[in-house]
Amino acid sequence: MRSVAGEVLVGDHLVRAPKTTLVNYVPRRPDEAMRGKIIAVYQGIDGAAQYSTVALNLGARNNVEPGLVFGIYKKGNTITVADAAGKTREAQLPTEQAGSLFVYRVFDKVSYALVLDSRARSTSATASPRRRANERRPTSLADAGADPGIGPVGFLKLIDAFGSAEAAAAARSAQTEKLVGREAAEALQAGAAAESVQAALAWAESDGCHLITLLDADYPAQLAEAASPPPLLFARGRRELLARTMLAVVGSRAATQQGKRNAEDFASALAAHGYTIVSGLASGIDAAAHQGALAHPASTVAVIGTGIDRVYPASNRQLAHRVAEHGLILSEFPLGMGPLPGHFPRRNRIIAGLARGCLVVEAGIASGSLISARLAMENNRDVMAIPGSIHNAQARGCHRLIKDGARLVESVDDVLDEIGRLPAPPPPPILRQEEPEAPPLLSSMGWEPVLADALAGTLGLTPGEVYAMLLELELAGRVASLPGGRFQRLAQL
Repeated sequence: MRSVAGEVLVGDHLVRAPKTTLVNYVPRRPDEAMRGKIIAVYQGIDGAAQYSTVALNLGARNNVEPGLVFGIYKKGNTITVADAAGKTREAQLPTEQAGSLFVYRVFDKVSYALVLDSRARSTSATASPRRRANERRPTSLADAGADPGIGPVGFLKLIDAFGSAEAAAAARSAQTEKLVGREAAEALQAGAAAESVQAALAWAESDGCHLITLLDADYPAQLAEAASPPPLLFARGRRELLARTMLAVVGSRAATQQGKRNAEDFASALAAHGYTIVSGLASGIDAAAHQGALAHPASTVAVIGTGIDRVYPASNRQLAHRVAEHGLILSEFPLGMGPLPGHFPRRNRIIAGLARGCLVVEAGIASGSLISARLAMENNRDVMAIPGSIHNAQARGCHRLIKDGARLVESVDDVLDEIGRLPAPPPPPILRQEEPEAPPLLSSMGWEPVLADALAGTLGLTPGEVYAMLLELELAGRVASLPGGRFQRLAQL
Protein backbone atom coordinates (compact mmCIF):
# COMPACT_ATOMS: atom_id res chain seq x y z
CA MET A 1 0.00 0.00 0.00
CA ARG A 2 1.33 3.42 -0.94
CA SER A 3 -1.38 5.66 0.58
CA VAL A 4 -1.22 5.90 4.36
CA ALA A 5 -4.73 7.32 4.50
CA GLY A 6 -5.99 4.10 2.95
CA GLU A 7 -4.21 1.66 5.23
CA VAL A 8 -6.70 1.56 8.10
CA LEU A 9 -10.36 2.55 8.10
CA VAL A 10 -12.84 2.79 10.96
CA GLY A 11 -14.96 -0.36 10.89
CA ASP A 12 -12.27 -2.65 9.50
CA HIS A 13 -12.43 -6.14 11.01
CA LEU A 14 -9.51 -7.88 12.70
CA VAL A 15 -8.74 -11.54 11.99
CA ARG A 16 -5.86 -13.82 12.77
CA ALA A 17 -2.89 -13.03 10.55
CA PRO A 18 -1.46 -15.76 8.31
CA LYS A 19 1.52 -17.62 9.72
CA THR A 20 4.60 -15.58 8.94
CA THR A 21 7.72 -14.18 10.50
CA LEU A 22 6.91 -10.93 12.26
CA VAL A 23 9.51 -8.21 12.61
CA ASN A 24 9.83 -6.86 16.13
CA TYR A 25 10.40 -3.11 15.90
CA VAL A 26 11.85 -2.28 19.31
CA PRO A 27 11.46 1.44 20.12
CA ARG A 28 14.84 3.17 20.23
CA ARG A 29 16.26 6.66 19.98
CA PRO A 30 17.86 7.89 16.74
CA ASP A 31 21.34 9.34 16.46
CA GLU A 32 21.74 12.69 18.16
CA ALA A 33 22.47 14.47 14.87
CA MET A 34 19.37 13.17 13.06
CA ARG A 35 16.89 15.98 12.38
CA GLY A 36 13.86 16.16 10.14
CA LYS A 37 10.44 17.67 9.56
CA ILE A 38 6.86 16.50 9.33
CA ILE A 39 5.74 17.11 5.74
CA ALA A 40 2.17 15.77 5.91
CA VAL A 41 -0.40 14.80 8.52
CA TYR A 42 -3.07 12.16 7.93
CA GLN A 43 -6.13 11.56 10.07
CA GLY A 44 -7.08 8.10 8.84
CA ILE A 45 -6.48 6.19 12.10
CA ASP A 46 -9.06 7.52 14.52
CA GLY A 47 -8.30 7.90 18.20
CA ALA A 48 -4.61 7.00 18.24
CA ALA A 49 -3.61 10.46 19.46
CA GLN A 50 -4.42 14.07 18.76
CA TYR A 51 -2.91 13.44 15.36
CA SER A 52 -2.56 9.98 13.87
CA THR A 53 -0.12 9.25 11.07
CA VAL A 54 2.49 11.65 9.71
CA ALA A 55 4.97 11.64 6.83
CA LEU A 56 8.59 12.65 7.49
CA ASN A 57 11.16 14.09 5.09
CA LEU A 58 13.64 11.41 6.20
CA GLY A 59 14.02 7.96 4.73
CA ALA A 60 16.41 5.08 4.25
CA ARG A 61 18.94 7.45 2.68
CA ASN A 62 19.10 9.21 6.06
CA ASN A 63 19.56 5.91 7.94
CA VAL A 64 16.00 5.96 9.26
CA GLU A 65 14.70 2.54 10.30
CA PRO A 66 11.36 1.29 11.66
CA GLY A 67 11.28 1.57 15.44
CA LEU A 68 12.96 4.97 15.82
CA VAL A 69 11.20 7.34 18.22
CA PHE A 70 11.45 11.10 17.53
CA GLY A 71 10.39 14.02 19.65
CA ILE A 72 8.09 16.60 18.05
CA TYR A 73 9.14 20.19 18.65
CA LYS A 74 7.31 23.31 17.53
CA LYS A 75 8.59 26.81 17.08
CA GLY A 76 7.40 29.17 19.77
CA ASN A 77 4.84 31.80 18.80
CA THR A 78 5.84 35.40 18.14
CA ILE A 79 4.14 37.77 20.59
CA THR A 80 4.11 41.53 21.07
CA VAL A 81 5.31 42.79 24.46
CA ALA A 82 5.48 46.30 25.93
CA ASP A 83 8.22 47.67 28.17
CA ALA A 84 7.84 50.11 31.06
CA ALA A 85 7.97 53.07 28.67
CA GLY A 86 5.09 51.68 26.64
CA LYS A 87 7.21 50.77 23.64
CA THR A 88 6.28 47.49 21.98
CA ARG A 89 8.50 44.88 20.41
CA GLU A 90 8.14 41.37 19.09
CA ALA A 91 9.43 38.45 21.14
CA GLN A 92 9.89 34.83 20.13
CA LEU A 93 8.66 32.27 22.65
CA PRO A 94 11.05 29.33 23.18
CA THR A 95 10.73 26.08 21.28
CA GLU A 96 8.61 23.54 23.12
CA GLN A 97 8.10 19.79 22.87
CA ALA A 98 4.72 18.91 21.39
CA GLY A 99 4.83 15.11 21.57
CA SER A 100 6.60 12.09 20.14
CA LEU A 101 6.20 9.73 17.21
CA PHE A 102 7.16 6.16 16.27
CA VAL A 103 8.50 5.32 12.78
CA TYR A 104 6.81 2.24 11.35
CA ARG A 105 7.38 2.36 7.58
CA VAL A 106 10.40 3.60 5.64
CA PHE A 107 10.90 4.41 1.96
CA ASP A 108 14.00 5.77 0.25
CA LYS A 109 13.37 9.48 0.84
CA VAL A 110 10.35 9.53 3.14
CA SER A 111 8.96 7.56 6.07
CA TYR A 112 5.69 7.24 7.96
CA ALA A 113 5.29 7.47 11.72
CA LEU A 114 2.50 7.07 14.27
CA VAL A 115 2.07 9.87 16.81
CA LEU A 116 2.42 8.33 20.28
CA ASP A 117 1.27 11.41 22.16
CA SER A 118 0.56 15.03 21.32
CA ARG A 119 0.51 17.40 24.26
CA ALA A 120 0.10 20.71 22.47
CA ARG A 121 -1.59 21.87 19.31
CA SER A 122 1.21 22.87 17.00
CA THR A 123 0.91 25.94 14.82
CA SER A 124 3.85 24.85 12.70
CA ALA A 125 3.33 23.41 9.25
CA THR A 126 5.43 20.50 10.36
CA ALA A 127 2.57 19.27 12.50
CA SER A 128 -0.55 21.16 11.46
CA PRO A 129 -3.64 19.06 10.72
CA ARG A 130 -5.05 18.96 7.22
CA ARG A 131 -8.47 20.37 6.56
CA ARG A 132 -11.46 18.20 5.91
CA ALA A 133 -12.24 17.81 2.23
CA ASN A 134 -15.48 19.81 2.47
CA GLU A 135 -14.25 22.63 4.74
CA ARG A 136 -14.63 26.13 3.30
CA ARG A 137 -11.27 27.79 2.66
CA PRO A 138 -10.32 31.34 3.59
CA THR A 139 -9.76 33.72 0.71
CA SER A 140 -6.16 34.51 1.58
CA LEU A 141 -3.75 34.54 -1.33
CA ALA A 142 -1.32 32.09 0.28
CA ASP A 143 -4.06 29.60 1.22
CA ALA A 144 -5.38 29.48 -2.31
CA GLY A 145 -1.82 29.13 -3.59
CA ALA A 146 -2.84 31.22 -6.54
CA ASP A 147 0.08 33.65 -6.78
CA PRO A 148 2.42 32.59 -9.61
CA GLY A 149 5.15 34.75 -8.09
CA ILE A 150 5.34 32.52 -5.02
CA GLY A 151 5.22 29.04 -6.54
CA PRO A 152 5.27 25.63 -4.81
CA VAL A 153 8.64 26.01 -3.09
CA GLY A 154 7.86 29.50 -1.84
CA PHE A 155 4.46 28.39 -0.60
CA LEU A 156 6.02 25.58 1.45
CA LYS A 157 8.62 27.99 2.86
CA LEU A 158 5.86 30.33 4.01
CA ILE A 159 3.89 27.52 5.62
CA ASP A 160 7.02 26.21 7.32
CA ALA A 161 7.88 29.64 8.70
CA PHE A 162 4.43 30.91 9.72
CA GLY A 163 2.54 27.72 10.48
CA SER A 164 -0.49 28.41 8.27
CA ALA A 165 -1.46 30.12 5.05
CA GLU A 166 -3.57 32.64 6.92
CA ALA A 167 -0.63 33.64 9.13
CA ALA A 168 1.63 34.00 6.09
CA ALA A 169 -0.90 36.22 4.34
CA ALA A 170 -1.19 38.40 7.45
CA ALA A 171 2.57 38.72 7.99
CA ARG A 172 4.46 41.89 7.15
CA SER A 173 6.27 41.99 3.82
CA ALA A 174 9.62 42.42 5.59
CA GLN A 175 9.09 39.02 7.20
CA THR A 176 8.12 37.22 3.99
CA GLU A 177 10.65 38.92 1.72
CA LYS A 178 13.51 36.74 3.00
CA LEU A 179 11.57 33.64 1.95
CA VAL A 180 10.00 34.50 -1.41
CA GLY A 181 11.71 37.72 -2.56
CA ARG A 182 10.62 41.35 -2.49
CA GLU A 183 8.26 41.31 -5.47
CA ALA A 184 6.28 38.28 -4.30
CA ALA A 185 6.25 39.53 -0.69
CA GLU A 186 4.85 42.91 -1.72
CA ALA A 187 2.23 41.23 -3.90
CA LEU A 188 1.27 39.00 -0.99
CA GLN A 189 0.95 41.97 1.35
CA ALA A 190 -1.12 43.95 -1.16
CA GLY A 191 -3.44 41.05 -1.99
CA ALA A 192 -2.54 41.44 -5.66
CA ALA A 193 -4.20 38.17 -6.65
CA ALA A 194 -7.39 38.72 -4.63
CA GLU A 195 -9.47 38.93 -7.80
CA SER A 196 -8.18 35.62 -9.16
CA VAL A 197 -8.71 34.00 -5.74
CA GLN A 198 -12.31 35.19 -5.66
CA ALA A 199 -12.80 33.88 -9.21
CA ALA A 200 -11.40 30.51 -8.18
CA LEU A 201 -13.69 30.31 -5.14
CA ALA A 202 -16.70 31.22 -7.30
CA TRP A 203 -15.70 28.56 -9.84
CA ALA A 204 -15.47 25.96 -7.06
CA GLU A 205 -19.14 26.54 -6.23
CA SER A 206 -20.13 24.84 -9.51
CA ASP A 207 -21.08 21.17 -9.50
CA GLY A 208 -18.09 18.88 -9.85
CA CYS A 209 -15.55 21.69 -9.38
CA HIS A 210 -13.11 21.58 -6.48
CA LEU A 211 -10.13 23.46 -5.05
CA ILE A 212 -7.68 21.13 -3.29
CA THR A 213 -4.78 22.52 -1.28
CA LEU A 214 -1.68 20.83 0.03
CA LEU A 215 -3.19 21.06 3.52
CA ASP A 216 -6.37 19.16 2.63
CA ALA A 217 -7.06 15.65 3.88
CA ASP A 218 -7.55 14.23 0.39
CA TYR A 219 -4.53 15.84 -1.26
CA PRO A 220 -2.88 12.86 -3.04
CA ALA A 221 -0.32 11.29 -0.70
CA GLN A 222 1.90 10.18 -3.59
CA LEU A 223 2.05 13.73 -4.94
CA ALA A 224 2.73 15.21 -1.50
CA GLU A 225 5.86 13.03 -1.27
CA ALA A 226 7.22 14.28 -4.60
CA ALA A 227 9.50 17.26 -5.10
CA SER A 228 7.72 20.65 -5.23
CA PRO A 229 4.09 19.47 -4.91
CA PRO A 230 1.68 22.15 -6.19
CA PRO A 231 0.08 24.01 -3.26
CA LEU A 232 -3.25 24.29 -5.08
CA LEU A 233 -5.00 21.97 -7.53
CA PHE A 234 -8.06 22.89 -9.56
CA ALA A 235 -10.09 19.69 -9.99
CA ARG A 236 -13.14 18.94 -12.10
CA GLY A 237 -14.92 15.59 -11.94
CA ARG A 238 -14.69 12.62 -9.59
CA ARG A 239 -12.62 13.91 -6.67
CA GLU A 240 -12.60 10.46 -5.04
CA LEU A 241 -10.23 9.21 -7.76
CA LEU A 242 -7.41 11.06 -5.96
CA ALA A 243 -7.42 8.29 -3.35
CA ARG A 244 -6.93 5.52 -5.91
CA THR A 245 -3.65 3.96 -7.01
CA MET A 246 -2.58 5.55 -10.30
CA LEU A 247 -0.37 4.54 -13.20
CA ALA A 248 0.93 7.07 -15.72
CA VAL A 249 0.59 6.08 -19.39
CA VAL A 250 2.37 8.61 -21.59
CA GLY A 251 4.03 8.99 -24.96
CA SER A 252 4.43 10.99 -28.14
CA ARG A 253 1.86 13.33 -29.65
CA ALA A 254 2.95 12.21 -33.14
CA ALA A 255 2.22 8.56 -32.39
CA THR A 256 1.82 5.78 -34.93
CA GLN A 257 -1.45 3.90 -35.28
CA GLN A 258 0.17 0.92 -33.56
CA GLY A 259 1.36 3.13 -30.71
CA LYS A 260 -2.13 4.53 -30.15
CA ARG A 261 -3.61 1.04 -30.28
CA ASN A 262 -1.08 -0.15 -27.68
CA ALA A 263 -1.84 2.84 -25.43
CA GLU A 264 -5.59 2.24 -25.56
CA ASP A 265 -5.29 -1.53 -25.03
CA PHE A 266 -2.78 -1.30 -22.17
CA ALA A 267 -4.74 1.49 -20.44
CA SER A 268 -8.01 -0.40 -20.76
CA ALA A 269 -6.56 -3.64 -19.38
CA LEU A 270 -4.75 -1.90 -16.50
CA ALA A 271 -7.86 0.11 -15.57
CA ALA A 272 -9.78 -3.18 -15.55
CA HIS A 273 -7.25 -4.41 -12.98
CA GLY A 274 -8.05 -1.42 -10.76
CA TYR A 275 -5.41 1.15 -11.72
CA THR A 276 -6.54 4.71 -12.41
CA ILE A 277 -4.73 5.85 -15.55
CA VAL A 278 -3.16 9.32 -15.41
CA SER A 279 -1.94 11.16 -18.50
CA GLY A 280 -1.74 14.65 -19.99
CA LEU A 281 -4.76 14.97 -22.35
CA ALA A 282 -2.42 15.65 -25.27
CA SER A 283 -2.91 14.26 -28.76
CA GLY A 284 -1.58 10.83 -29.64
CA ILE A 285 -0.66 8.45 -26.82
CA ASP A 286 -2.22 10.53 -24.02
CA ALA A 287 -5.62 10.72 -25.71
CA ALA A 288 -5.58 7.01 -26.53
CA ALA A 289 -4.74 6.13 -22.91
CA HIS A 290 -7.66 8.22 -21.60
CA GLN A 291 -9.99 6.61 -24.15
CA GLY A 292 -8.99 3.12 -23.10
CA ALA A 293 -9.45 3.77 -19.38
CA LEU A 294 -12.81 5.55 -19.55
CA ALA A 295 -14.74 2.30 -19.95
CA HIS A 296 -13.79 1.13 -16.44
CA PRO A 297 -14.73 2.30 -12.91
CA ALA A 298 -11.09 3.07 -12.08
CA SER A 299 -11.29 5.51 -15.01
CA THR A 300 -8.68 8.16 -15.71
CA VAL A 301 -7.14 11.43 -14.47
CA ALA A 302 -6.02 14.09 -16.95
CA VAL A 303 -3.42 16.64 -15.82
CA ILE A 304 -3.40 19.66 -18.11
CA GLY A 305 -0.98 22.50 -18.81
CA THR A 306 -3.61 25.25 -19.00
CA GLY A 307 -6.24 26.69 -16.74
CA ILE A 308 -8.89 24.08 -16.02
CA ASP A 309 -11.44 26.11 -17.98
CA ARG A 310 -9.37 25.76 -21.16
CA VAL A 311 -8.88 22.74 -23.43
CA TYR A 312 -5.64 22.22 -25.34
CA PRO A 313 -5.49 20.99 -28.01
CA ALA A 314 -9.01 22.04 -29.05
CA SER A 315 -9.40 18.78 -30.96
CA ASN A 316 -9.61 16.99 -27.59
CA ARG A 317 -12.58 19.04 -26.38
CA GLN A 318 -15.04 16.15 -26.59
CA LEU A 319 -12.59 13.83 -24.84
CA ALA A 320 -12.06 16.44 -22.09
CA HIS A 321 -15.82 16.56 -21.45
CA ARG A 322 -15.92 12.76 -21.14
CA VAL A 323 -12.98 12.76 -18.72
CA ALA A 324 -14.63 15.47 -16.60
CA GLU A 325 -17.86 13.46 -16.50
CA HIS A 326 -16.45 9.99 -15.82
CA GLY A 327 -12.92 10.73 -14.54
CA LEU A 328 -11.06 13.77 -13.22
CA ILE A 329 -9.21 16.76 -14.72
CA LEU A 330 -6.48 18.48 -12.69
CA SER A 331 -4.54 21.72 -13.18
CA GLU A 332 -2.29 23.86 -11.00
CA PHE A 333 -2.72 26.90 -13.27
CA PRO A 334 -5.16 29.79 -12.67
CA LEU A 335 -8.43 30.03 -14.55
CA GLY A 336 -8.06 31.37 -18.07
CA MET A 337 -4.34 30.52 -18.33
CA GLY A 338 -3.34 29.51 -21.86
CA PRO A 339 -0.90 26.83 -23.04
CA LEU A 340 2.60 28.24 -22.54
CA PRO A 341 5.69 26.08 -23.30
CA GLY A 342 6.93 26.13 -19.71
CA HIS A 343 3.64 24.75 -18.42
CA PHE A 344 4.04 21.25 -19.82
CA PRO A 345 7.17 20.20 -17.89
CA ARG A 346 5.35 21.40 -14.75
CA ARG A 347 2.34 19.32 -15.75
CA ASN A 348 4.61 16.31 -16.29
CA ARG A 349 5.98 16.57 -12.74
CA ILE A 350 2.41 16.25 -11.41
CA ILE A 351 1.75 13.21 -13.61
CA ALA A 352 4.94 11.57 -12.33
CA GLY A 353 4.15 12.51 -8.74
CA LEU A 354 0.63 11.10 -8.77
CA ALA A 355 1.52 7.69 -10.16
CA ARG A 356 2.98 4.55 -8.64
CA GLY A 357 4.73 3.91 -11.95
CA CYS A 358 5.12 5.36 -15.44
CA LEU A 359 4.59 3.43 -18.69
CA VAL A 360 6.02 5.08 -21.82
CA VAL A 361 4.22 3.53 -24.79
CA GLU A 362 5.90 5.24 -27.73
CA ALA A 363 8.19 8.27 -27.69
CA GLY A 364 10.76 9.94 -29.88
CA ILE A 365 14.13 10.91 -28.51
CA ALA A 366 12.93 14.49 -27.83
CA SER A 367 9.42 13.63 -26.59
CA GLY A 368 8.18 15.52 -23.55
CA SER A 369 6.95 12.22 -22.12
CA LEU A 370 10.58 11.39 -21.34
CA ILE A 371 10.44 14.23 -18.80
CA SER A 372 7.65 12.38 -16.99
CA ALA A 373 9.73 9.21 -17.04
CA ARG A 374 12.85 10.95 -15.69
CA LEU A 375 10.85 12.62 -12.93
CA ALA A 376 9.28 9.28 -12.05
CA MET A 377 12.77 7.78 -11.73
CA GLU A 378 13.85 10.66 -9.48
CA ASN A 379 10.79 10.01 -7.28
CA ASN A 380 11.71 6.31 -6.99
CA ARG A 381 8.72 5.20 -9.06
CA ASP A 382 8.74 2.23 -11.44
CA VAL A 383 9.44 3.22 -15.06
CA MET A 384 8.54 0.93 -17.95
CA ALA A 385 8.75 1.25 -21.72
CA ILE A 386 7.35 -0.68 -24.68
CA PRO A 387 10.01 -1.40 -27.32
CA GLY A 388 9.41 -0.80 -31.00
CA SER A 389 11.00 -1.23 -34.38
CA ILE A 390 14.54 0.04 -34.84
CA HIS A 391 13.21 1.80 -37.95
CA ASN A 392 10.54 3.69 -35.99
CA ALA A 393 11.78 7.12 -34.87
CA GLN A 394 8.93 7.24 -32.35
CA ALA A 395 10.41 4.23 -30.52
CA ARG A 396 13.89 5.64 -29.92
CA GLY A 397 12.93 7.42 -26.71
CA CYS A 398 11.61 4.14 -25.30
CA HIS A 399 14.83 2.38 -26.30
CA ARG A 400 16.87 5.08 -24.56
CA LEU A 401 14.85 4.64 -21.36
CA ILE A 402 15.36 0.87 -21.48
CA LYS A 403 19.11 1.40 -21.85
CA ASP A 404 18.97 3.68 -18.81
CA GLY A 405 17.27 1.07 -16.66
CA ALA A 406 13.56 1.22 -17.45
CA ARG A 407 11.78 -2.14 -17.46
CA LEU A 408 11.10 -3.51 -20.95
CA VAL A 409 7.45 -4.60 -21.07
CA GLU A 410 5.65 -6.51 -23.79
CA SER A 411 2.35 -7.29 -22.08
CA VAL A 412 -0.01 -6.16 -19.35
CA ASP A 413 1.27 -9.01 -17.18
CA ASP A 414 4.79 -7.55 -17.47
CA VAL A 415 3.47 -4.24 -16.14
CA LEU A 416 1.58 -5.87 -13.26
CA ASP A 417 4.63 -7.94 -12.34
CA GLU A 418 6.59 -4.69 -12.02
CA ILE A 419 4.12 -2.49 -10.12
CA GLY A 420 2.01 -5.12 -8.35
CA ARG A 421 -1.53 -6.38 -8.68
CA LEU A 422 -4.30 -4.56 -6.87
CA PRO A 423 -7.00 -6.38 -4.89
CA ALA A 424 -9.59 -6.00 -7.63
CA PRO A 425 -11.94 -8.46 -9.35
CA PRO A 426 -10.50 -10.11 -12.45
CA PRO A 427 -11.14 -8.05 -15.57
CA PRO A 428 -13.86 -9.22 -17.95
CA PRO A 429 -12.63 -11.05 -21.03
CA ILE A 430 -12.00 -8.86 -24.05
CA LEU A 431 -14.17 -10.10 -26.88
CA ARG A 432 -12.78 -9.43 -30.33
CA GLN A 433 -14.17 -10.14 -33.74
CA GLU A 434 -12.58 -12.99 -35.56
CA GLU A 435 -9.79 -11.98 -37.86
CA PRO A 436 -10.83 -11.85 -41.55
CA GLU A 437 -9.61 -14.77 -43.56
CA ALA A 438 -6.51 -13.29 -45.14
CA PRO A 439 -3.56 -15.00 -43.43
CA PRO A 440 -1.34 -14.99 -46.54
CA LEU A 441 -1.70 -11.23 -46.85
CA LEU A 442 -1.02 -10.57 -43.16
CA SER A 443 1.97 -12.92 -43.15
CA SER A 444 3.39 -11.17 -46.19
CA MET A 445 3.05 -7.75 -44.54
CA GLY A 446 5.26 -8.51 -41.54
CA TRP A 447 5.31 -5.66 -39.02
CA GLU A 448 6.92 -2.84 -40.99
CA PRO A 449 5.03 -0.42 -43.30
CA VAL A 450 4.76 -1.84 -46.81
CA LEU A 451 3.45 -0.62 -50.18
CA ALA A 452 0.24 -2.19 -51.46
CA ASP A 453 1.82 -2.64 -54.91
CA ALA A 454 4.69 -4.57 -53.34
CA LEU A 455 2.21 -6.90 -51.64
CA ALA A 456 0.45 -7.46 -54.95
CA GLY A 457 3.74 -8.49 -56.58
CA THR A 458 4.63 -10.81 -53.69
CA LEU A 459 1.25 -12.56 -53.66
CA GLY A 460 0.69 -12.61 -57.41
CA LEU A 461 -2.54 -10.63 -57.09
CA THR A 462 -3.78 -7.54 -58.85
CA PRO A 463 -3.50 -4.21 -57.00
CA GLY A 464 -7.31 -4.01 -56.94
CA GLU A 465 -7.58 -7.36 -55.15
CA VAL A 466 -4.95 -6.36 -52.59
CA TYR A 467 -6.60 -2.99 -51.90
CA ALA A 468 -9.95 -4.71 -51.35
CA MET A 469 -8.40 -7.11 -48.83
CA LEU A 470 -6.55 -4.28 -47.09
CA LEU A 471 -9.75 -2.25 -46.80
CA GLU A 472 -11.49 -5.19 -45.14
CA LEU A 473 -8.59 -5.61 -42.71
CA GLU A 474 -8.49 -1.87 -41.98
CA LEU A 475 -12.19 -1.84 -41.10
CA ALA A 476 -11.55 -4.77 -38.77
CA GLY A 477 -8.75 -2.86 -37.05
CA ARG A 478 -6.03 -5.25 -38.19
CA VAL A 479 -4.05 -2.86 -40.43
CA ALA A 480 -3.56 0.90 -40.61
CA SER A 481 -3.41 3.03 -43.74
CA LEU A 482 -0.33 5.29 -43.88
CA PRO A 483 0.64 8.16 -46.21
CA GLY A 484 2.16 7.27 -49.57
CA GLY A 485 0.04 4.18 -50.24
CA ARG A 486 1.66 2.22 -47.39
CA PHE A 487 -0.04 -0.08 -44.89
CA GLN A 488 1.07 -1.47 -41.54
CA ARG A 489 -0.12 -4.52 -39.65
CA LEU A 490 -1.46 -3.79 -36.16
CA ALA A 491 -0.81 -6.07 -33.21
CA GLN A 492 -3.46 -6.83 -30.58
CA LEU A 493 -3.03 -7.70 -26.91
